[in-house]
Amino acid sequence: MIYSLGTKDEFKGKFRFFDEKECEDILNPLFPTSGTPERKLLRTDRPNILLVVWESLGAEFVPSLGGKKDVAVNFDRIADDGGVLFTRCTAGSFRTDRGLVCILSGYLGQPTTSVIRYTRKLPNLPALPRRLKEEGYVTTAVHGGELTIMHKSDYYLASGHDTLVSQKDFPTSAPTCKWGIQDGYMFDFIYDDIMEKTRKGERWFTTFQTLSSHEPFTVPYNRLPDDEVGNSFAYTDHCFGEFVDRIKKTPAWDDLLIICVADHGYNASHNPVSRQKYAHIPILLTGGALAESGRIDTIMSQTDLAATLLGQMNLPHDEFIFSRDILADTYKEPFSFHTYTNGFMLTDERGSTIVDNVSDEAIEGADPGRERKGRAILQKLYEDLANR
Repeated sequence: MIYSLGTKDEFKGKFRFFDEKECEDILNPLFPTSGTPERKLLRTDRPNILLVVWESLGAEFVPSLGGKKDVAVNFDRIADDGGVLFTRCTAGSFRTDRGLVCILSGYLGQPTTSVIRYTRKLPNLPALPRRLKEEGYVTTAVHGGELTIMHKSDYYLASGHDTLVSQKDFPTSAPTCKWGIQDGYMFDFIYDDIMEKTRKGERWFTTFQTLSSHEPFTVPYNRLPDDEVGNSFAYTDHCFGEFVDRIKKTPAWDDLLIICVADHGYNASHNPVSRQKYAHIPILLTGGALAESGRIDTIMSQTDLAATLLGQMNLPHDEFIFSRDILADTYKEPFSFHTYTNGFMLTDERGSTIVDNVSDEAIEGADPGRERKGRAILQKLYEDLANR
């Protein structure tokens, strides 16, 4: 609280490009907050939901998306075995603190700061767990590391998680790496927790954030001995595959929806990739609650997950003003929006435009239409943040 009160408000008056009416005219077609889904992916409106936030899982590690052929092989196997794979999703930003807010609040990442630092604003953001609590869900956030880093505990609580589980809740004998407990041990915990919730007959939503695929990439696994980074992702992929195979054999599977999404992409400082490649992440749905399977190739942002899920559950999502139901009849202008350090990238069916906010110029893919939309989005975002 003391930190928040002393933190300078970095939002008010930033990124003013248009008068209010012009800005709204640009944005109104871009962010519909209602609509009717044209596809029904779920066979139940109230599935139990496990949200797996996979550390740094960029599309470059997923073979079916053109990534390395031998890394996320279980991810692809699960997608092919009755899953739904969203193939053209763009991460909202470049760090976990931004990514969590993009996923759970359907809220855009900021190029000059991170709203998760402003704890007094967090209860005023829309939040998927909080919305599901209103429907009777028991909500839990699980992470094998320390939740005080990046204000994660503040955000998880403010976004509506009833219970937080972190490294301190496990025995010291649990296998660890630099950032906390290895993913295999944590997937075992998630399995046991689901079994207990099933025994109690609870309706539940759990957020599980992985950590093993993070530098220094030290994992108890050695399938790719010549590729330290790829091997760490292969380890989490192995753990995820074993978990899905195991839970599939239980009664919990029937009403279960597993959503697997990256917090952001992976970009090594010694081997930088293009902004487009870095921001490309997959979203995978699996579980017995699915009524459909296949690939969805619609351009979307990571922030659209919240509204799309709520649309599938026949729940309103009008408070999620930057999240769009991409399966709804109102999603007429597909595009994605990604922010990096004081810049943004807007991608549509015609291409991508990357703008540097310092020079206020496009540094790649100059396009007046995309630049205009991106600037209007930034203006609206910072106006909204100032008023939260």
